[in-house]
Amino acid sequence: MSTALLSPKASVDALKVENLFTTSTDTSKITSCPICNFLEGANTVESHLQNWNPSGKKCVVCGNNCGKPSLLDLFCGAGGAARGYQLAGFCVLGIDNQPQKHYAGCRFHQADALEYCTAHGQEFDAIHASPPCQGYSRMRHLPWLTNRPYPLLIPVTRLALQATGKVWVIENVSDAPLNGAELCGAALGLPIRRHRRFESNILLLFPPCPGHPTLFHGSATMRQRGKQSGVMGLAAGQNPRIALGIDWMTNREMRQAIPPAYTEFIGQQLLTYLTARPEVTVGRLF
Repeated sequence: MSTALLSPKASVDALKVENLFTTSTDTSKITSCPICNFLEGANTVESHLQNWNPSGKKCVVCGNNCGKPSLLDLFCGAGGAARGYQLAGFCVLGIDNQPQKHYAGCRFHQADALEYCTAHGQEFDAIHASPPCQGYSRMRHLPWLTNRPYPLLIPVTRLALQATGKVWVIENVSDAPLNGAELCGAALGLPIRRHRRFESNILLLFPPCPGHPTLFHGSATMRQRGKQSGVMGLAAGQNPRIALGIDWMTNREMRQAIPPAYTEFIGQQLLTYLTARPEVTVGRLF
C-alpha cells in the first residue's frame, strides 16, 4: 500500500480543471478527485462507492462529483488520519489553525477547527476530530510540563460535532475523557504498540490489542521522540516511517500523528454505515 504524497504544488495543480479526468458509470458521469485517485490501494469510483452521488452534486471537498463521501478532518495536523480515510474511500478536507504544508488530505484550509465545524460541518458526510492531546497525555505529569497550560477541548468538540447531526469520530490519547474504545497498531498488524482512544456516535468495533510487551521498546525520552531511535512503542529494529505507514511528514509531525491504518480501519466502518443508511441523521449511541 503506497502512502506517497503529492507535493503541495502538485496537489494544487492536480485540482485545476484541465487536469481532471472523468469516468462514466451507468447512472452518472463521475469527475474524480485526482488527489484521492493518486493513492494506490484507495477505493476509487470503480468500487462500491461509484454510485454514492448519482445526482451529479459537487463534492464539498474537491468541487467535483468524485463519487465519494466527504469527510471533514478537524485539528488535522499533517494528515495521518486523513490518509487513512482517503484509503478507506473518503474525499478529505483538513482544518487546522496552523499552516500544514505537508498535509496529506485532498485539500487543506487554515482556520479555527471548531468555528469551521459550526459553520460548515453539516455540509459533510462525516467528521473526524483530533483535539490537542497534550492536556490529556500522561506526559503532562513530567516535572518540566506540569505548569504549562494546555487546552482541554474534548467537551466543546463533542458538542460541536453533535450539533451537526452527522456521523463523527473523536480521537485522542488513552487517558482522554472519551466514551469509546482503544485501538492499537499491533491489533492491526503494525509493528508498533500505540494506543489511541476513539469515540463515535455510531457503533465501532475494534480488535483487542495482542500485547507482547517484550517485543516493543518504549523508553524513549522526550528529546529522543521523533528520531528514528526514539519512537515510543516501536518494535525493535523497525524504521518508524515504514512501521507507521507515514513517509511524508517531518519527525516532529510524525510523533504527533496516528498511523493511517487506524482511520482506514475506522473509515471502512463509517462507509459501511453511510452506504447502508446515507439519509439517516444519527444520534449518540453511547
